[in-house]
Amino acid sequence: MNLKRIGIIIAILGVLVLIAVLLHRAGNQPDRPQPLIVRTNQVPGEKPVVRVSRKERLASFTAEELESFKKRFDESLLPAFREWCAIYSKHLPFSPDDLKYDKFAGQVGRGNLQIYTFVLDGVTVSISDSTDKTTVMYLNAPGSKQMMELPTGAQPDISTPVNIADMVPLLKADAKVDFRPEQIRVTPSAFSGSMNGGAQVNVGGDPLNAASWKFTFVFQADGRLAYYLRGTQ
Repeated sequence: MNLKRIGIIIAILGVLVLIAVLLHRAGNQPDRPQPLIVRTNQVPGEKPVVRVSRKERLASFTAEELESFKKRFDESLLPAFREWCAIYSKHLPFSPDDLKYDKFAGQVGRGNLQIYTFVLDGVTVSISDSTDKTTVMYLNAPGSKQMMELPTGAQPDISTPVNIADMVPLLKADAKVDFRPEQIRVTPSAFSGSMNGGAQVNVGGDPLNAASWKFTFVFQADGRLAYYLRGTQ
């Protein structure tokens, strides 16, 4: 297994916890269509078994599944991706035209919620697709690994490429809600790793509880996104 493949696997594993939370929420909302279930001598009061679908490569699709995937890609995934790219146009680590169906790297889902992962020139992007919303939920670029590396010992650059005022319209366009300035926390990336001149931005929730944050961003010094995570809304 080559290093690129290992990197893709690690990046996909990075979203599994959030995927599990989203799948759990989707499977427990009574106002949504019920997912496909398999009942085998079900005992009253027990939860039904829910079939979880998973694909790791295009070659694993049947011809019928591939046609269905291409249709969903054209009609749902690609438009949502382009809409998201328009919001963050000044911060993209790739071109909006880079997303093609053959960049597919994995899919997991349950019932009416499916999450598709693509790799665009080393950048992992996951798109959540459900009956009520399709949106980019995760981005991880190679530069994000600097957040896990110790500082080199040089004088840290604690400037940031974005500030709270920059984030307010981006979040309004993305989340379709208004976050108060005090809900947007911008921290120089140099405080916690080797990424000088960048910024980590945490939005909403309890500042001491990362699981409650509505959004997490890491911007590199040049303003491009190194990491994006859309939490449960």
